[in-house]
Order: sequence, then structure tokens, then C-alpha cells
Amino acid sequence: MNVTPQESWNHTVNNSTNSTAYDYGLPVVVPLSFFLVVSMVLAFVGNVMVILTIVRHRGMRTRTNLLLANLAVADILVAVLDMPIALVTIIKGDWIFSTSFCYFNGFTVGLGLMLSVHTLVCISIHKFISITRPFSTCMTPRKIVMMIVAAWVWTILFNLTPTPLIGLTNTTYKKGASQCGPLPPKQPKQFVHSAINTACNLVIPMIVMCYCYYRIFKEVKDHLSRMRDFADASVRNSIIQQKRITETLCIVLSIFVLFWTPYIVYSLSVVFLGIERVREIFNPIVYLFGYMNSACNPIIYALRSPSFRRGFSEIICRDEGAMSGRSVGFTGDERGFLNLINLHNLGDERYPVFEGTIKPERLQPSICAIALTKAIHCPQD
Repeated sequence: MNVTPQESWNHTVNNSTNSTAYDYGLPVVVPLSFFLVVSMVLAFVGNVMVILTIVRHRGMRTRTNLLLANLAVADILVAVLDMPIALVTIIKGDWIFSTSFCYFNGFTVGLGLMLSVHTLVCISIHKFISITRPFSTCMTPRKIVMMIVAAWVWTILFNLTPTPLIGLTNTTYKKGASQCGPLPPKQPKQFVHSAINTACNLVIPMIVMCYCYYRIFKEVKDHLSRMRDFADASVRNSIIQQKRITETLCIVLSIFVLFWTPYIVYSLSVVFLGIERVREIFNPIVYLFGYMNSACNPIIYALRSPSFRRGFSEIICRDEGAMSGRSVGFTGDERGFLNLINLHNLGDERYPVFEGTIKPERLQPSICAIALTKAIHCPQD
């Protein structure tokens, strides 16, 4: 007898009076809720600032930063669509929304995770080709956009497989969970879904990224050793810059793996041990770690990149000249003085951590700088 998705849902939720309700108590709910709220705010505000910094400054609109902007979009989706639902579910101790919204929640949870994974793969491939084949022209901005579109298409299509539209498996709410997700595999097609998910969204991406970064660091090390004695200083500095960029991207990848490893262990335990042998409390904890990762990337950029620090500072401090979007007219002497101030402030930009910088000529002067130049050129009394 065929069972419809609605009947499967009703059987899962209603086979007993409290089949999905689970009260963890205040000692568990309060800290989980606190860290969820903090992660939600930091992830949303931080990643919005990343996108604004890239959009506002032409020098920051590079191929690498275009991929970082896509990564920020994925993290914003997690902060807006996933974390609030997890917060309500943890506080209530049960799924209080509709069946249709459960399918939507399962879709968005998978969307954020898989989009981040495949964006990180695109970043590693882009840096691998750029550094190991510096004269190659295949990594054009158009190709980068095509890679981003491919990541979105695959992620959307795969996350439709647990919905009634495709029905390779079913999405449901599990007792004690903080969100909806695919059923633990029991039927052949569910094992097929799980195998495809593990291979295409975990194993293959990790192999590709590990290989790319291994080759990148090996290439950079070889270049530096060959050019130690005779290389031009500008060439050597360029290689060092690429090394620092790659190191920062490796940090982003490492933090991602660190925070999502508990989820991977939990999922494999559910598949191979059975959900009845895995304690309910692990579900909201492992997902919380994954959600916290969405707040980490802007912090990494701020710590590692002077350009992003400057962009964030511009947004937070609401510099009137920069926010107005209008150029301010100066005399030649005043403009030269302001350029001197900007160049002094950009002294740490010799080795930018990301491709692209916020160029001095694109930085609008602050009111303080305007007042200072006017004071210098005031007639003496």
C-alpha cells in the first residue's frame, strides 16, 4: 500500500500523544536560546556588512570577494530562515508549525549548509587555478558567476528531494529536534538519498578542497624558495600576498569544518546506529554549532583583512562623507593633504589579505578631515 507524504507525517507525529514533545528544562533551554540569539544577530549584521563593503567599493569587487559575498548570502539565509525557527522550537519543546512549513524548514536548513559547502569548493578551485596557472584566463568573472549559479541550482534541486515534489525521502520533525529534516534511511530509496548526500555534499567536496589547498601551498612554497635570491621585491610581495589570502581562506574552511563536524558525526550515528540509540539532546546542540559558524566569517575577515576592517568601520561609524554617496569639492592643496592622510591610514595595506582594496581615492573624507583642511587654509588674523 502506498503512503502519501501527509499520511507519513501524520503517522510520525500522532502515533502517541506526546510523540514529538520533549522538555529539556531551563538549564538546557536558556543557554541554547542565548547562543542562538547571539549567533543570529552576529551572523545577520556581520554578513550584511560584508556584502555592503564589497558593493560600496569598486576595488573590493574581485572574483574571490564575489564568492565570499555568495558565502555571506548563504549565512544570511541561515540567520533569517533557520535560526528563528530553531529558537521557537527549542523554547516550545515541540514543532508548532504546519506540515507544509516543516517541508520548507527542512529545505532551507539543507540549502544553507550545502550552499556554503559548494561555495567553499568554488573558492578552492578558483584559488588553485589562479595560483598554479597564473597565466590562465579561464577564471573570468563570468565563469565565477556560472560557478555560483551551478552551486545554487544543485543545492536547490537536491534539497527538493525530501519534499513531495520529488519524494526520494520524506521530511519530518524528530522528537527533541530543533528543526525538520529527512527521515533516517530505512527503505532502499532513502539509503540512495543518504548515499548521494554524503558523497556529493561532503566526501567529494572535502577531497577537492584538500587537494586544491595542498597544491596551492606547495606551489607558493616552491615559488618563494626559487625566488629567494634573485626575485624582484614586488614579485615576492605579490606571492606573499597570495599566500596570506590562501591562509585566510583556509581558516574560513577550517572553522567551517570544525563547527559542522559534530553534525556530521551525529548524522552518521543516526544512519548507522539508528535514531533510537542517539540521545535527543545531541540534535539541537550539533545544529547550534553549525549555526554559530555563520557568525564566524565576518569576524575572520575583520581580523585578517585591513580592507574589510576599514569597510566595517565605515558602516558602523556612519561616516557622513562616505555614506552620503556624494563627492566633496576641494582645492588642489586640500585634496593633496587629504590624500596624504588616506595614504598614511592605508600603510598596512601593502599585503592585503583579500584580493582588492578600498582605494584611497574612493574613500570619502570625513567631516573631521574637511574641518582640518579648512582650518589649515584659513587666513591668518
